[in-house]
Amino acid sequence: MGVSQIAFLIFFSLQPVAVSLPTDSNSGLFLMPDSQFVSVAQRFSGYGVPITYNSNGALYLELYNWLGVPHRRRSRNGIDCSGLVKTIMEQVFALTLKGSSRDMARMVSPLDRSELMEGDLVFFNTLRGPAIDHVGIYLGNERFIHASSSSGVIVSYLNEPYYRRTFVSAGRVLPPLSE
Repeated sequence: MGVSQIAFLIFFSLQPVAVSLPTDSNSGLFLMPDSQFVSVAQRFSGYGVPITYNSNGALYLELYNWLGVPHRRRSRNGIDCSGLVKTIMEQVFALTLKGSSRDMARMVSPLDRSELMEGDLVFFNTLRGPAIDHVGIYLGNERFIHASSSSGVIVSYLNEPYYRRTFVSAGRVLPPLSE
């Protein structure tokens, strides 16, 4: 644990935070430089998402790079909700998702809200139509990240009245079975 990580731990949190560990290509551990770790942890802590030693460093680093990107087509210049989820699932979890948020809702293993874990998907009906039309990635502590049509990529609180009213379902993307 680097000096900056220890300082962050003492200053911002009373619980252990993610640590950068030496890694090799076979270990599956994610290495994040101290300065990068502090920036990512501070940013998400500000949204009410404490990054702990159990957190997926690769997930948070990738999401950190998308925060604030406007809502548009799929690129760093802009992205929509399903494009964000597809990109993160592919980059971080090596999982391929296709289609709209409604299509994604059919591809997941359903969960109760009480079972949600970091990286699970949350689905909404924001247009008051008959179907799911929005998706986000659950981060923990009732927070999720998504591409809002008005604000771009942001972190929101599931218990806000708007999201409580429009929440439809949640699910976990499971890797395909090996042959």
